[in-house]
Amino acid sequence: MTIKLKIVALGLIVLLPGAPRAETPMANHYLPADKLPWYQEAPSVPVKLAPLWGDRAKGEAGTLLNAPAGFKSGLHSHTADYWAVVVEGTWEHWVPSTGEGKGIRLTPGAHWTQIRTQWHEDACVSSTPCTIFLFNKDPYITEFPKTSLSRTFDQMTWKKQAPDLPIMISELWGDRARDGGYGELVQVPPGFDSRLHAHTADFHGVLVKGTWVHVDESGKGSNVPLKPGSYIRQAGGGMHVDRCVSKEPCVLFLFQDSKADVLWPNDTK
Repeated sequence: MTIKLKIVALGLIVLLPGAPRAETPMANHYLPADKLPWYQEAPSVPVKLAPLWGDRAKGEAGTLLNAPAGFKSGLHSHTADYWAVVVEGTWEHWVPSTGEGKGIRLTPGAHWTQIRTQWHEDACVSSTPCTIFLFNKDPYITEFPKTSLSRTFDQMTWKKQAPDLPIMISELWGDRARDGGYGELVQVPPGFDSRLHAHTADFHGVLVKGTWVHVDESGKGSNVPLKPGSYIRQAGGGMHVDRCVSKEPCVLFLFQDSKADVLWPNDTK
């Protein structure tokens, strides 16, 4: 077929109506399992995603989802239909309003579909993590009911604050990596000593478990063991030391109306 061209005044070449458009040629692509680009879906959700092709927030896409053993999604829906296949683990997917899927265990190779905007729940019920392949054609966003949330302490999801620190955090709301404020639980082992440090912004803390010592830059607090229920307010920029002096781990509720950071003495010179 002959492609007709029209040259406009600015020197652009435009295909006239009816002329075929050039398509990006397909190319072979290989992505080994140990090279998958996993990222966490949300700070408070222990689910990781690995995009295989496309961008599911914008349109058609194939995505892998990984959830830890015991994961429970809670009631939620999506803005697009999706198709799913279990790759690893044992999964349950059900619709409370209709009873669809209730009691059905989905093992590797199993398949289900979910229509858009319908409230449903998911769970990884195996003793090992679950991996699910998801395909969607339309933009895909997860939505949760606008209701209150309660969670017991043993349901909290913990992660390391940094690879080289024995500090575990459980994010409750907000995003500690961004401005806007956040609340979290911080857990440290017995004998923990933070060393002298500061934070750019103020923080407010309430001790939940263990015995804590908080020493400000003047030395105040060094001989004051704090029991559960004790409150700490640390001014931004002020050097201080935190210690867990009990025989059990210490858990502190922490709130900052800003993003989190740590400043060491050399950082403020």
